[in-house]
Amino acid sequence: TDEKLIIATINKPGTLFKTLDSIKDKEIIYSEMIHSNTFLPGQDGELELQKFHFRTDKEKSDSTPMFRGKGLIRKNLKDHYPDFNFQEFDTILQSFLENNRDYVALSPALRVARAMWLFQSAILQGGIFLDVEPTQNEKGQEETRLVFSVINPLFKGYLGKIIEIFYRLNIATQRNYILEIKDAEQHVTILSAYITT
Repeated sequence: TDEKLIIATINKPGTLFKTLDSIKDKEIIYSEMIHSNTFLPGQDGELELQKFHFRTDKEKSDSTPMFRGKGLIRKNLKDHYPDFNFQEFDTILQSFLENNRDYVALSPALRVARAMWLFQSAILQGGIFLDVEPTQNEKGQEETRLVFSVINPLFKGYLGKIIEIFYRLNIATQRNYILEIKDAEQHVTILSAYITT
């Protein structure tokens, strides 16, 4: 549809980069890329799912009715990102709801909390923020979570360029989540990439 694109493919080097290149003229508000844990039967790779949500006039005009998950997001921020400035909590959450209510309502509260922390961190750091966190996947394997946020990216199609850097450095990401948030003052891109270590 004009609002969403979902692609299922075999995981090969550069598949996400190629998809982003083919949709570089669309305004992405959210993208997600995940892999299956095992090879598909009879195939030489895992299943790769790519999901994209695009900004539309409908998205811009949607109202934002009451949201009930606020307390859980706040708790995850306190537990995992205690340096978050909670005086800005309501304002940032409202921006997230206005930009992509489905993301806030359907994503795990910790993922939303992390994205809010990254949004605030880019602003506090003067435009760009980068961090690396050790973590584990659902199988207990060690992973590295690379998180990145930037204010007002300079050119169209920059998401493809970010993924191209991973591709050219031969860095295989297992999962990627990219979120775009606009408010009255700025446009912030938020990226989380999971790399098996």
